[in-house]
Amino acid sequence: MSTAQHAPVKQVRLDEFGHWPSWAEKQIRCKYPSCKGYTQTICEKCGVALCYSKKRNCFKEFHVQK
Repeated sequence: MSTAQHAPVKQVRLDEFGHWPSWAEKQIRCKYPSCKGYTQTICEKCGVALCYSKKRNCFKEFHVQK
């Protein structure tokens, strides 16, 4: 996977279908706008790195935020 990431169109991001967390080999900066953390979780469908941990769930917020 390349380091450049582009958010999918809103219709795909919010479709609630096939958005599964996948493990990345390296830590990547979380792409959720208000997050400054690093993660190894990538959405399989969107290809976007998003935090998914006990303390922070940017993965969920990214896929439900209107």
